[in-house]
Amino acid sequence: DQLFPRPANVSLKSVRVRRVSRAIAWKVISRYEWLGTLPICKYYYGAMFDGLYCGGVACILNYIGAGPYVNKWLSVPKGKVAYLTRGACVHWAPTGTAPKLINWSAKEMGRLGFHAMLAYSDTNAGEIGTVYQAAGWHCLGHGSSIIEYVSPEGRVYNGILANMLRRKTGRGKWSDWDKYLVDNGWTKQKSNPKL
Repeated sequence: DQLFPRPANVSLKSVRVRRVSRAIAWKVISRYEWLGTLPICKYYYGAMFDGLYCGGVACILNYIGAGPYVNKWLSVPKGKVAYLTRGACVHWAPTGTAPKLINWSAKEMGRLGFHAMLAYSDTNAGEIGTVYQAAGWHCLGHGSSIIEYVSPEGRVYNGILANMLRRKTGRGKWSDWDKYLVDNGWTKQKSNPKL
């Protein structure tokens, strides 16, 4: 693979985790993460081999849709929860790369003042949290379902699509864009709850 060449030394002992650019994270996520999308995150970490080759990334944000109650639920101060929003490893990364990357990233977030870190396993992708179990994390159970939009071509979009269109155009209300999508062949469905 020319985009992700295999380094000479591919061992878990040789991996070093460090901050990487969004551009590097995008290359890995767009190819190896099932959604193939990358929200704007604040922190990007890479599992580096031979100092040059990125074998995986963890993309972290300090707030997403878990809502304003997650801090109370976890008994941590407001704004002190980090979210692993995307992560993936390349095809040649050795077994154990993902848990090492996840735990190192979580420790780094702790050094930056965060008290907790959450991640989701997407049941639509068949994920059951294997890498989080290997990292020693605890499963907190299923989240709630959200509304998703399905394009006429069958691609599934997050329920915030109507609000994104409203903000991008600066026109109308959420309900106007919701009606527009449905009138133009889009359907709505409830998502499978994530772990």
